Amino acid sequence: MKEIRKLLEGLSDGLKMMAEGINAIAEKVNAIAVVEVEGKATPKESPKPKAKKAATKPKVVKKAANAKTVKKATAKKKEKKPAKAAASAKDKSETALEAVMEVLQKTDQGLNNAALMEKTGFDSKKVSNILFKLKKQGRIKNVSRGVYSASI
Repeated sequence: MKEIRKLLEGLSDGLKMMAEGINAIAEKVNAIAVVEVEGKATPKESPKPKAKKAATKPKVVKKAANAKTVKKATAKKKEKKPAKAAASAKDKSETALEAVMEVLQKTDQGLNNAALMEKTGFDSKKVSNILFKLKKQGRIKNVSRGVYSASI
């Protein structure tokens, strides 16, 4: 009986440690999601949430408290850092979609991803995502494979 009890206690401790690890990962994902939805910072600038013990509070309460903590930490971080100059060709007031649309409207024959990356300063993944969204909205069309132009 003692051996079984020790095994079960060891299993219980292992599960608690795994739960804490999963909670820490969930908090990081939540922090990134909050930052992405609010558009206040890039995921690289997002604050690192503190890991909390799983056994002390119910999950619902912990998630709500974590969301508030992340929002407060993000707001504090934004206040401390001065605004950076825009590295790309776009104006701060326009969105990434608008920046790509503006570049595409200025060309007659259309542009590929590499040209759009060069003109906007966005990375490949961001340009691809923007092109997908614009095509889905019907605002751009394919001139040929990999070449996009603004729809008229």
